[in-house]
Amino acid sequence: VTLSMRKGVFAVSADYQRHLNAIFDWTYPYDDNGTVLLSMTNFDKPLDVFDAYLVASPSVGIFTSVNVVGIQYQNISFNLDDPATETGKRLVKYNKPMFIFNSSNYLRLKKDWQLELNSEFYSKAHFGNALLTNNYWDLSFVVQKSCLRDKNLTFRLSVNDIFKTADFGAMVDLGNYQLLQNPVNGQSRGPYEMH
Repeated sequence: VTLSMRKGVFAVSADYQRHLNAIFDWTYPYDDNGTVLLSMTNFDKPLDVFDAYLVASPSVGIFTSVNVVGIQYQNISFNLDDPATETGKRLVKYNKPMFIFNSSNYLRLKKDWQLELNSEFYSKAHFGNALLTNNYWDLSFVVQKSCLRDKNLTFRLSVNDIFKTADFGAMVDLGNYQLLQNPVNGQSRGPYEMH
């Protein structure tokens, strides 16, 4: 369910999603020697996700900026086996919100040149059944040149992650142990460590 509204250079949107049979990383005992199998599983508990965004997209002369401020909140909890507690169970909640700030800035110059300075920021938060353990920030710079009479040929030179801060760690709490994965950068995932 999505609700959105736009007025001038501003836009507001709010969204609610309910994921049934959501897929999570999970572990299972493999043998009596403490070996653990890491796999994906569908959970029977629904995952509720709420998000809200404010967008400002002013344009003045050759300069255009698109700025997004938002929050994403999810609500899910698990009763996990934990032999360290009196009851042998522990309630784990995955509901730490993520704060988001993205900014894309374009400067259109003469002779079809364009400069861009773009930033993406995501705070520490719960995402699925994992805790993102550090803030993610990607600052990039782009030089672009369009060519040919109809401008159908475009050359782009980009420098991404200028400050080398565009990665995060993920910690999955599974009750009697935790899995820590560092770093996670886009689709590239590092090895798990058990704690």
